[in-house]
Amino acid sequence: VTNSSPVAWKKNGKNYLISHTRDALVAMNPRTGEIIWTLRAGGDSTPAIQGDLLTVQCRKETQGFIAVQLHEKEPKQLWSNPFEARRTQSSPIIDGGVTYLIDNSTAYCHDLRTGKLLWQQKVPASITSPVMADGKFFIITDRGNNLTMYRPQKESLAELGKTRIKALYCPSPCVTDGYVVLRQLDKLVCYDITEGAIRSN
Repeated sequence: VTNSSPVAWKKNGKNYLISHTRDALVAMNPRTGEIIWTLRAGGDSTPAIQGDLLTVQCRKETQGFIAVQLHEKEPKQLWSNPFEARRTQSSPIIDGGVTYLIDNSTAYCHDLRTGKLLWQQKVPASITSPVMADGKFFIITDRGNNLTMYRPQKESLAELGKTRIKALYCPSPCVTDGYVVLRQLDKLVCYDITEGAIRSN
């Protein structure tokens, strides 16, 4: 059992549920629970999937950040970027031909198919996973004190703005329909982040 969440994958009209367990990536039949395949990995990071490509952070530093070519029977690890991480709970994001990971207060951007590190940048976030909406990243930063918005660029993340929110710094924000939902110590809070609402404040 880990802290990661299962993700859905569909191929040739069939549905699969992929879980990142303590020691492996596991694909299951969501109706029966039958295990279809396993692949060596393991950790608390929730996988990101785009088409038939998956990226995830592993707790073993010899694997680090990996990409997998998904298959109905025989998945294949495409690349691995080993690194020693103090924490391995952050989940990646795939956008177009790149995949992002924020861990140990550093943002990494890799080419999705080759694994080439395109750039890295210091970001004041450690455990919380970023959320992408409207082409922007929303990240809990500064140990939960702020919600910071970034726009990914060719060689960096550009900070667009931040607001003090006093959230717990482990849970990730949830963005939907122009609202962001955050977990504070004793309650959930919801902010309107649409353009009109921001201007009116």
